[in-house]
Amino acid sequence: MAQAPPPKYSSDSEYDTAANCKLREELIKLKLREYERTGAKDSAERRRLQREILDEMRYLAAYHPDAATRTYWAEKTRTFDNAAAGGSEEEKAHVLMDVGRGLGMIIVAPFRLVGEVLQGVGTVVKGLGTFFSGGKFGQ
Repeated sequence: MAQAPPPKYSSDSEYDTAANCKLREELIKLKLREYERTGAKDSAERRRLQREILDEMRYLAAYHPDAATRTYWAEKTRTFDNAAAGGSEEEKAHVLMDVGRGLGMIIVAPFRLVGEVLQGVGTVVKGLGTFFSGGKFGQ
């Protein structure tokens, strides 16, 4: 299957910015948590949440300023549409959980990077301290 290029970015208003898209990604994450909590007990509520999540995914696929991110959301939207057309609730839930994991990684990555940089700086400082003290503190 040939990969279609991402849709062309067009900003029709001042609100179609990266910050707005970041807020919408957070909104999807919150709606996914709510979707998980509803379980199988309220199918009308689950359908409403599915529609809202899908609408947000379509918005990000159309208006996100980064082409790679637009492609990611377009693919996730297509996958979810295919699961919704002929799939079971389990398939739809699987697609939504995959989206949630991806959002989690996007959000956690900067914090992990900062942590690793701080760990590296700490190791360098410890090494310099050991070097300048002649190894007295390393024993």
